Amino acid sequence: MKINHRFDLVTAINAAVFFAVLGYSIYSLFCYAFEFNGHAFYGIPKVQPVFADLRTLTHSSGCSASIDELLKNLIDCDPFSSSFNYTPLSLTLLRILNVDSTSTGVIGLTMGIIAIFTSIFVFFRSISSGLNLKIIFSTLFIGSFPFQLALERGNYDLFIFVLLILFSLFVSSSRHLSGVLAKITITLAAISSFLMSALKVFPAVGITIWYFAQKNDNRIKFGFLWTVLPAILGIVIQFDYIKSILANTPKPNGDYSFGLLALHQGSKFFYGVLLIKLLVIFTIVYIGLKYLRKNQPIKLFIQEKQEIFNLSFFIVAPVYFLSRSFDYRLIFLVFMLPLILNLHSELQQNRTSKLLSLRQILGASIIFVAYEQYVPGTLGNLLSLFSDAVVQPILFAVLVCIVFQNHRFNVLFNWTLAVKRILKIR
Repeated sequence: MKINHRFDLVTAINAAVFFAVLGYSIYSLFCYAFEFNGHAFYGIPKVQPVFADLRTLTHSSGCSASIDELLKNLIDCDPFSSSFNYTPLSLTLLRILNVDSTSTGVIGLTMGIIAIFTSIFVFFRSISSGLNLKIIFSTLFIGSFPFQLALERGNYDLFIFVLLILFSLFVSSSRHLSGVLAKITITLAAISSFLMSALKVFPAVGITIWYFAQKNDNRIKFGFLWTVLPAILGIVIQFDYIKSILANTPKPNGDYSFGLLALHQGSKFFYGVLLIKLLVIFTIVYIGLKYLRKNQPIKLFIQEKQEIFNLSFFIVAPVYFLSRSFDYRLIFLVFMLPLILNLHSELQQNRTSKLLSLRQILGASIIFVAYEQYVPGTLGNLLSLFSDAVVQPILFAVLVCIVFQNHRFNVLFNWTLAVKRILKIR
């Protein structure tokens, strides 16, 4: 009985922390939406007027400038004089809905609440290790700096985040349905895939890599046609504007940025830190692949309901290696926490303590990256530098090792065999 009481107490404490974080996040959103004089978004750098990122869209939607004038910086409708870097479809949809700057508060509030509760739903649905872990990981995600920053700025990636959740749910559901219901879910998945890349460029790369990274026997029937092709179509319809969108997209150098090319400490030390990052990544990949080849594959695709977390990785990894982004985009990395947790059951089969510790290292690294930004002052600067130069490269390198080892270099291996056969024939 004492054990049960102890577990009940632990659950009660976890639940209290969860509702405190949840309540404060919703309270902060309402403060911003209705301009209350409350203490909102503790620890997040504030920008006025509120929901700053969202205003680029809502203010531009309310002005008479065309998409060409906005992207060529001929007319600037943004209150912060920021360059317009959204896709044509984003602007078109808002103008069809008659959205302007007066709608910013309501949209920011709605988008934030939907993102919060859809993430909670996915965590509770996907984590199979008990109520306490469902509560803890939901709390960690909601309270993380990247997610709170996205909420505070009303960042458009929250909408992409929700679309990612819907897309993965539709893909998973299609495996178990048939007839009309299957066709409906396939259609909805295709629409979600199209919208993600038509509203933001970067998800198309992740969706494509995710699809081809799966083993042939795990791929959905005709999946390329209704997962990858719509994403590619979303890029094609805005192809003429991509150069301008990328040119207008801010490239952060400061504290709140991540990516292989990101610089916490400024451009003065760029090449030194970049060299450190590359050395860390190459060292980890070399040692990791050499070690992991001797063990059973660590499956990222543990079960179908983990599909969303695989997608999150394949979306955030190219962003890390190919660009630099503000920290709010790390929500796709933090969202992988349940996947890292569920690796435990797979690793237990190997009965190797070193592999079991891998789960703890990955989980701790993600939590560190998600929370070190809250630390103020000199210590915060040092932790942020450590995260940028050491923890993040190690984290992404290890995850890449697992992906390659899990899939046995399928694509690379097949191409190598093909080349060898051609050479032998000749």
